[in-house]
Amino acid sequence: FVYPISTAMGNCCSGPKAEPEPEKFQEEPVKQSQPEPQPEPQREPTPPKPQTPREPTPSPKAKAESPKPETKEVPVPHPQPQSIQQKISNVLARQHTMRERKESKVALMDPSKFTATKLEDQILIREPSTINGQMFAIEECRNCDVFLLDHSATVTIDDCRDCRIFIGPCESSVFIRNCKNCRIIVAAQQIRLRDCLGCDLLIYCGAGQPVIETSDQIRFGCFNYSYFGLRSHFEKAGLQPFNNDWDNIHDFNLAEGKHWEYLPPHSTWKDLLKPLNEVGCSLEITDDIIVPNTWSNRPKQKSQSGVLLVMSGHHDIAYELLEKLQPILRKNFMYLVRTRILKIKPDVAKQVFGSHDDVIARVTSGSTVILEFEGNNVLSSLSMKLHDAEGNQYVQPDHVYLPIDNTIIQNVIQHLVTARPAI
Repeated sequence: FVYPISTAMGNCCSGPKAEPEPEKFQEEPVKQSQPEPQPEPQREPTPPKPQTPREPTPSPKAKAESPKPETKEVPVPHPQPQSIQQKISNVLARQHTMRERKESKVALMDPSKFTATKLEDQILIREPSTINGQMFAIEECRNCDVFLLDHSATVTIDDCRDCRIFIGPCESSVFIRNCKNCRIIVAAQQIRLRDCLGCDLLIYCGAGQPVIETSDQIRFGCFNYSYFGLRSHFEKAGLQPFNNDWDNIHDFNLAEGKHWEYLPPHSTWKDLLKPLNEVGCSLEITDDIIVPNTWSNRPKQKSQSGVLLVMSGHHDIAYELLEKLQPILRKNFMYLVRTRILKIKPDVAKQVFGSHDDVIARVTSGSTVILEFEGNNVLSSLSMKLHDAEGNQYVQPDHVYLPIDNTIIQNVIQHLVTARPAI
């Protein structure tokens, strides 16, 4: 078969015939099917933890029988001797309380503030709130003026010569050793002297007897001093001003002779110490009666005796009465022999006051102050002082009791003033 030339050439010239392009189309998005919610798989229950069995608590008997671990004993070194300052420092550290830290605002106290050592021709003053119930030591001082105007625990005075010393209320003991020609005013529960010579003392001794040992030429008198704050210092030291056994001296060497005597009856602090304003202290000396100045066992003319009882809660009356009696007492027209403050037991009160039930009820209701007097017309003088200028009694009758019956007066002196039942 013969193709036409035109046709054959046309096909030849036009080239191969282009194939038609395939039609374009967009694919529809396929919707994804959400998975169906599956039920949560059921959890298997957790098996309980096995409980470990507790060991039985051993009984006290088993504890006691159980063997104790052996402990090796460590040898304790022998303590080295301590100086006085070290001892004071240790005591201060033990006694220091939280209250004292607040007041002093320091962690520990300086021991040098509680000692006076090897002073010569000097003045040492400790004003109120500087000692605060601590202990104090005075040693080897010569011709010094020492004033402890505060309450303390214990005080030691050793190896002093020609010194003038005031010791404020001390709740325990004051020891005075190997001192010569010293003038001392002291208030303490107990006072002990040893190896002292030529010393004068005005003392308050609240418990027991003042004691002297191997001492000589010692003179005693009743405590006589007053400064602002002294009454509160007596209270802080636990001292009762009405109970003063200053003259009840016990001499260990009495068999060798008497080694002490009384100071003159009206000796005062001015005879022993310098005034505070002369030693550079601004503290005011007052005329208040803190410790009544008693005559005690000094020799006196035998005369009428009398006692006055001041009931509990009204002890200020005793001080008021003593103030009124000062002019009479100074002229020796009447003597204040002793004072006591006591809690009188009912059986003792019955023995002393007999059938006076109203008096027994009053004196056993609390502490009673007892003032013992001697002198001419004592009872009338006391009765007058209990009344004002117009003759009216300035105190309530049930606040005081002035017995007139001599039997009761002697019973009071014997059983209460001298014997001193338990306070």
